[in-house]
Amino acid sequence: RNSFTCYYRSMMEQLVAHLRQSQSTKSTDHPNEEHDCLSQLQLSVGVFNILINLVKSFDARPILSLALKHGRMFVETFVRLGMPVLDNTFRTRKGDVQALLKTLQQSTRCLHHFSGHSKVAKDVVLTNHVPALKKCLEAFVFRVKAMLSMNDCHGAFWIGNLKNRDIQGEEILSQPIPSQSSLMDSEEEEEPAVDSDDAL
Repeated sequence: RNSFTCYYRSMMEQLVAHLRQSQSTKSTDHPNEEHDCLSQLQLSVGVFNILINLVKSFDARPILSLALKHGRMFVETFVRLGMPVLDNTFRTRKGDVQALLKTLQQSTRCLHHFSGHSKVAKDVVLTNHVPALKKCLEAFVFRVKAMLSMNDCHGAFWIGNLKNRDIQGEEILSQPIPSQSSLMDSEEEEEPAVDSDDAL
């Protein structure tokens, strides 16, 4: 446990670097390269999900701070480099794309919970990461929506409100009910869901 913070930081940094390298050096013009890019995305998202869920067991302040910071960096990189791959492979690999997005959705939901915990704890070091993270998660929501709209799958996408929860997923009941506001200011965060019974 004493060395876990260093391990966690290194794993997160290397994961973000791997995602950037694996997606920025390939072209999706060739079917084999498309398959390889998608496989690398699946691997990266799977590892990311594991690392984010580790926070539930190792919830010390330095780990939370690393998860918020590098979690944002991972999602930003995914939106910038990964989503174009999903655009190109959606029609031929619908099932794989759907599974990948659902796995990533689990991680973004955890990041939302970590943000809620940071606000309740009123820890300035943690809450400083929250605005940029929320903006990043908002961009992810609308980027997924754009991809599905581009493929005429509007019915496969819906947005729901996430309740404020702590690190372990328990609902935070002490929060005031938010008034109608923008996604960035609301205490409840909108989250995309991909309907497996629809166009996917």
